[in-house]
Amino acid sequence: MDNKSVKRLKQMHGSGNGANPGKLYFAFWGAFALLYIVGIALPLGVTPHYYNRMSRIWNWTEVLIFFLAVYYIIKTRVFQWRQAVIAVLLGAVCLISLFRDPRTADIIVTSICVTATFYAGCRLFELAKVENASININIVGSIRYFGLGAMISIPLAFLNALYFSFTGQIRLGNVLHSAVFALKPAIAEEVIFHFFLLAYTYFIFSGKEENKILAFLRKIWDVLKNIRYTIVRICDKIKDIVNNIQYYSNILKSDVFQRTWTLCSGQVLALLKSIRPRKFTGKLLIGLGDPARTGQALAIYGILYPMVGSHIEVTPDFGQRVLEWDFFVKGKITVFRFLKIAWALFFSRDLRRLLKLLKREAA
Repeated sequence: MDNKSVKRLKQMHGSGNGANPGKLYFAFWGAFALLYIVGIALPLGVTPHYYNRMSRIWNWTEVLIFFLAVYYIIKTRVFQWRQAVIAVLLGAVCLISLFRDPRTADIIVTSICVTATFYAGCRLFELAKVENASININIVGSIRYFGLGAMISIPLAFLNALYFSFTGQIRLGNVLHSAVFALKPAIAEEVIFHFFLLAYTYFIFSGKEENKILAFLRKIWDVLKNIRYTIVRICDKIKDIVNNIQYYSNILKSDVFQRTWTLCSGQVLALLKSIRPRKFTGKLLIGLGDPARTGQALAIYGILYPMVGSHIEVTPDFGQRVLEWDFFVKGKITVFRFLKIAWALFFSRDLRRLLKLLKREAA
């Protein structure tokens, strides 16, 4: 890069009268958004030479990018004849479509856009101090890369054409004739929407706005990553909960659990049966201070009398508030019963296996 380009780069990124590239960047993004809104809202009949809204928006976008390219060509003020010659040749190749496509004005506009954006893209790559392989590569390298691209693209293009021909959407004709006329949309897309915009992005990030823009983009990226990680963690938690429910549900349905449940419940019932009271008697003196409430308490006793009447004797006191009782319980608790239950549980293989399953120590 020559000294004039370096001085021009400083002026364009400096704090003088030059435009702020970061603001210009967002201004053109706003213009793109406005263009798309107008292109969708505007009736297609207003521009009858366009087949559909997509082609109209596509062409308008080319024009807007063209103005952006012209702006930077004027700002650099340094002419490079080699880049200019290649840009003119690419634009001239796009004019081949004039022999088949009736939209003459659109083709000429696209050709001019290709010429301007390619030249501006080359200049922006130099100003951003990024090596432009499309210009600096030698003849041998160009032939090698062309051959490699042809080896990859031609089979894919053949499969694409074969698919659309079988589905009846296109008819196969002269392949070379079609390939020549396909140069215009291919060159326009690659140069305008790929080559120039990539160079413009490199140029924007090479100036003073780099830190601000990158910091802003990093913040957005961090927020998106945090949202992603939060969603992933929540999904993992839900997955773990579902897996645990399924795991323990399978345990509850297993034969090991059923046998262990039968053993433990049988032992508990046997223990309760062995320690239940053999004899139970009692006397209860009750008075609630109100004859009506005391009568209600006796009514409850009357309901329970078939079950406890032979064991508990209730004496009411309708005159005062009193509660006295005297109970006698007789039974037996033997150590042998506890040892028997402990022996049965301790040497139960099913119980040990169930505990391992609950701790996930067994498969």
